[in-house]
Amino acid sequence: MSALSDEDLPAWALHAARCAGLGQAVHQHPDQVVRAAAAARNTLKALQDDMSGIAQLSRPTWGLSK
Repeated sequence: MSALSDEDLPAWALHAARCAGLGQAVHQHPDQVVRAAAAARNTLKALQDDMSGIAQLSRPTWGLSK
């Protein structure tokens, strides 16, 4: 997802939302759908950038299960 250009993101986000059955949200709130996709892309990019640091944490620090 991070390889997607800023120019291509809106069309991709709206198409993906429609394919996911969120056509009504796309119709009623297209700007929010695009902002949500941008936020998700930024979150994934931040996680990728921090992955080496996250991998160095002990399991109880970052693990959510047991």
